Amino acid sequence: MTTLRQPAVSLRRWTVAEYYRMAEVGMLGPEERTELIDGQIIQMSPQDPLHASVIRRASKILNRRLGEAVDVCLQLPISLSNDTEPEPDITVVRPNPGEYSDHHPRAEDIYLLIEVANSSLLFDV
Repeated sequence: MTTLRQPAVSLRRWTVAEYYRMAEVGMLGPEERTELIDGQIIQMSPQDPLHASVIRRASKILNRRLGEAVDVCLQLPISLSNDTEPEPDITVVRPNPGEYSDHHPRAEDIYLLIEVANSSLLFDV
């Protein structure tokens, strides 16, 4: 008996520029919650009340404790590479005079990153 071999599957990975272009032309709608991780477009899970509450409480604590020394960003993109631009729940970044108007915070700008993972723990690890 011969077994059929399944051909190897190759995934097409996307760049950040291509990801943004998809959004511009309407391939990704503004209501879709996605992020680009290692060249793959990942649909983000909806937030339940516990998830949202933890983010709110943690951001209040960080803002109160760290003040103007940093920027505390909630669910905003960070640029990690040419094919990875996640939107962590909380990112504590170095202040930028232009408020990051010409680029997202990069790895060297990030002091702390927090991902609340009550339903997506296995993926987020």
